[in-house]
Amino acid sequence: MIASRDRLAPFWFWNHKLEPAELEFQLREMQEQGMGGVYIHARHGLLVPYLGPEWMGCVRHALDTAKALGLEVWLYDDCNWPSGTCNNRVIEENPDHRMSFLHLATSFDVKGPMRISQDVELSDGLIWALAVPLNRERRSVNCKKMVDITSSVREGRLCWQAPAGHWRVLVLARTFYRGYFGGGYVDTLNKAAIQRFIELTHVTYSEMFAPYIGSVIKGFFTDEPACNYSLDSFSLADSGLLGALPWTPTLPQEFESEHHYPLKDCLPALFYDAGPRTAKIRCDFYSTILRLYKNAFFRQIRDFCRQHDLLSVGHVNAEGELFYQVFQQMDFFAVTDEMDYAGYDHLFNQTWSEDTRLDNLVGLKFASSAGHLLGKDRVLSEAFGVADGWRLNFKTLKRLFDWQIALGANYFVPHAYYYSIEGFRKWEATPSQSHHSPLWNHYRVFADYAARMCQRFSGGRHAADVAVLYPVKSMWAAINPNQTETALQIEADFDTLSRCLLRLHRDFDYISEEILQAAQVADGQLVVGEPGQRPFEKFKALILPRCIVLERKTVDQIKAFVESGGRLVMTGALPQVLREKGQAPKLSAEFESLLEAGARFIDLTEAASNSHACQLVDQALSGIERDLSIQDADGVEIDEIVGYHYVKGDEDIYLLVNTSLDTVYDALVRLSASGVIYTWDAETDTYSLVEALGEGRTTVIREQLHPGESRVYLVVPETRYGAMPLSRKAFHGQERVIQLDGPFHFIPAEPNVLPLTIWTFDWKVESDADGFRTQVGTYEHEFIVKGPIENMGMIVDGLDPAWLRGDGRQQAYILVNDHRVADFQRGKYLDQEALFASLQAFVQEGANRIQIIFSGFLAELQSLRQPVYLIGDFIVKEDRLEPYNREMTLPDGVWTRHGYPYYSGPGLLQMICEIPDDLPVFQEALLKFTGVGDMVEVSVNNQYVGALLWEPFTIDVTSHLRLGQNTLQFVVTNSLYNMLEVKAMDAGLTGDVLLVLR
Repeated sequence: MIASRDRLAPFWFWNHKLEPAELEFQLREMQEQGMGGVYIHARHGLLVPYLGPEWMGCVRHALDTAKALGLEVWLYDDCNWPSGTCNNRVIEENPDHRMSFLHLATSFDVKGPMRISQDVELSDGLIWALAVPLNRERRSVNCKKMVDITSSVREGRLCWQAPAGHWRVLVLARTFYRGYFGGGYVDTLNKAAIQRFIELTHVTYSEMFAPYIGSVIKGFFTDEPACNYSLDSFSLADSGLLGALPWTPTLPQEFESEHHYPLKDCLPALFYDAGPRTAKIRCDFYSTILRLYKNAFFRQIRDFCRQHDLLSVGHVNAEGELFYQVFQQMDFFAVTDEMDYAGYDHLFNQTWSEDTRLDNLVGLKFASSAGHLLGKDRVLSEAFGVADGWRLNFKTLKRLFDWQIALGANYFVPHAYYYSIEGFRKWEATPSQSHHSPLWNHYRVFADYAARMCQRFSGGRHAADVAVLYPVKSMWAAINPNQTETALQIEADFDTLSRCLLRLHRDFDYISEEILQAAQVADGQLVVGEPGQRPFEKFKALILPRCIVLERKTVDQIKAFVESGGRLVMTGALPQVLREKGQAPKLSAEFESLLEAGARFIDLTEAASNSHACQLVDQALSGIERDLSIQDADGVEIDEIVGYHYVKGDEDIYLLVNTSLDTVYDALVRLSASGVIYTWDAETDTYSLVEALGEGRTTVIREQLHPGESRVYLVVPETRYGAMPLSRKAFHGQERVIQLDGPFHFIPAEPNVLPLTIWTFDWKVESDADGFRTQVGTYEHEFIVKGPIENMGMIVDGLDPAWLRGDGRQQAYILVNDHRVADFQRGKYLDQEALFASLQAFVQEGANRIQIIFSGFLAELQSLRQPVYLIGDFIVKEDRLEPYNREMTLPDGVWTRHGYPYYSGPGLLQMICEIPDDLPVFQEALLKFTGVGDMVEVSVNNQYVGALLWEPFTIDVTSHLRLGQNTLQFVVTNSLYNMLEVKAMDAGLTGDVLLVLR
């Protein structure tokens, strides 16, 4: 039995007007397709006032329906993102609750004595103006002799007599953040601001729905908070505010109370080198920001949730990009510790993330490491957002899912199930994994697979030999506050090291200094936690990825680890700075002595390639036996196959995932465990015994993995899951391969579609009898029809029905061959809010004209904003539409090449296959598809065999074939990509179909 908490629970985008019957329908759809819960998420396009009476009524109806269906409900804590403003109410009520920055608005050097009189940038208010002496080389500043010249700034002009010497003038202003959707964001360092957010959101929900709390309602999801959005995670100089630090009005008092010296006296060190104490000052500053951020935002939300028997889950912004992560979150482990699940946002269709703007490897590893080492059983992934747009299929879903399981995720929030895809909504962080998709009817297969995997990889512990120190304080010291060369190199080493370890099958966790300091050191291992409890992790090696700054306790723990026989590897540079003191000349000597004691040093900047970098890392870890090895015939680790080892009770569970898009790998797999070996098929929940060789305590298995394919091994002490051997029949003699080239009889399940994207436009002004002017805009499209076409209709998407009704000053009407189309139906095709009209009575043979006319009286003229779709039983030729022939035969299985370029949906491809009477008796018959766009269901001689959603697209048809004539039926379903993105991507059977007889 799979519990609801193990099942997928998607974001449910409430993004239109909401109707109780539709909400109930969609919840039933999700429950039927294997969801365990939903996250109610107000989103762009919402036409119901957020948190208003109608909204709350819909939430109540959803809660009642979910309760009846056995679904969990989670509440997304804001409207759109990032969380914290209650749809901007917090900052509208109190503008001083907006996020702001301590912005270095003006900085220039002068040589005194001289009189300065010049305008300076003050942004949203002057905080300080400071003059700080420069050293002789003018490379550093001297904070001890700094002069406060704030009083010399009046009405935006600085008038100051500079004394003799070289000076750097800093004008520091408060600048409010003006990004995101409401023109700002909340001050996440301000307890009062976040308390108001909690009152408006969490308290309101909890009071309104008290009977559901802790039962149906499980908790709140918070999304992408940050303490410093002055640089976003996508760009540096383009839209970012260079030279900005987090700010809140109480910061000077908070800083001085914590560190016992005034913030103002050290401010230049946050922007410029100030000598040996620079790193300490920067670490002091960011530690204060971290404390305020953690206490104001995360802890207040956590405390409220715990008081009300609710969970606080979600994820922060920029988890995977080390500089941006530290810049916006200060310390990933510290803020994640305040949440009930570790969380991460897995965006885009990418895995290894090399040379991409977001790092899906590092970010996910941060979340799983925090989960492992902070004792959180759930590592949440907000998964599949903008992953291939409307092209997303099951093959991609499974590949991305398996990748995340292999990196430690075990609870998934798919992004997203859209309430509506009408109009512009379909382009907001696409795609929708919902009833709108032709693939939706088969989603249960994926949902059940995912649930079984999450259940299997929960409740135990991760097994890895390597810990990588989180260089957060080195990054604090490196930023100024921008991305310096030192910061770039810290991040580059960290990223390269992470990829190399994963490619070398040296699994790892990131570890914070605080967790490292509390670990036990024994027999050459770092042990976090206690056996049988959570957390519990053991590491044989510790890697310092260009850690320049360390705390004294960390240094002492590292020395104890090396002395006990543990392997220490340092990359790039030896530590040089003690967090408590600043520059420490003797610190490097301490680490040099560790090198003499057996620690190792590598410089990844010397690597000429990724493979060379991996060689350096591999050599540094030589002598430590691999927990898992996946090698090719030449004994080389197959770097595209990712491995994961999980221990649950007395079971060792190993997961292998082939991340390649095109390579089949034959692998020799060595597991560091011995016993009875099973493979477990999570799609069918079946077990098979595996033949394996024993090499002492190591088990050796020969395995083949197709692109995107995964394999789960269970190593148990005794026979536990039956004695059925893995079906690998040994065949003697010749194998016969019959290529099934067609032709195929083609029957589409839905009408064909033609998106109309090219229109002529005419604009004019009309006058009524009284002389009032009305704008009129006419969109016109012509198409040619040859022969009678049945079921001819039109989908108008993104058009407000009120315009067609003529309810206001903005009106629209549609003419087809000068006949007005008036009978529109909602929800017959595409979306419940899209409009459909039959054109059967209006379309004629030959030329046809569609006109969509908008008028605006005392109002803006509306426009055609989305393609209009013609649908019907037609074939699309180059310049015309022709009738679909029920006996239509295709020379191959790709319907996009034969009149259905934009068709999205199921299509039946049927053919006759002859099995010669003189063929020797075969033991096994397999159908193999080398290309499917996007999934295929197989029937043989009118008997259903099964559905193939992902690699390998192979199915056993032995019991269904017969000698002589056989009827093969393939129902292929593609995604909405062709229709919505108007791309004629090959759909159907896009590769060879092979019948393999053995």
